[in-house]
Amino acid sequence: MRSKLKMASDLGLMAADLGLRKYPSFVYGKKPAVDELPPVLCMHTGQPEPFEAWCRYLAENDINTLSSLQYADRVTGKEKPGERDIYLTFDDGHLGVWSVIEPLFRKYGLRGTTFLIPGRMPALGTDDASIFRPALDNVWAGECDLDTIVSGNKDGYALASWPRIRP
Repeated sequence: MRSKLKMASDLGLMAADLGLRKYPSFVYGKKPAVDELPPVLCMHTGQPEPFEAWCRYLAENDINTLSSLQYADRVTGKEKPGERDIYLTFDDGHLGVWSVIEPLFRKYGLRGTTFLIPGRMPALGTDDASIFRPALDNVWAGECDLDTIVSGNKDGYALASWPRIRP
């Protein structure tokens, strides 16, 4: 019951913010002001099917996903913000970032930044099953099915290990 009340409260705040024009200009179909910074969307992880549709939308609509350096250049005035810039961040280093988000970002040519919690990640040398968890790449190669990825991400708070996050 509490989660339904929280969701209703969040929706009410979102509606109020929309009415007060607190969202980026592109939400209202307008060009950003000269000094308006690109919006930052903060997430934790994503499931394959809804997240792929979102990635496809960004790619097909020429939304420019920024790297951290590009966003910093816009904040400091080294570069002028573009009309279709957006900065995507993922907090905590959840496994879904590597099993779902990273393969989809490669597929659609998108960028994002993950912020890790080093003190909560399994130590180097730990025998961690997350190193070997399948990703969407394995589905696309026919090595496992999509249900394997979805069920592997049900524990949405499992964090990646150090070996898993290495490029």
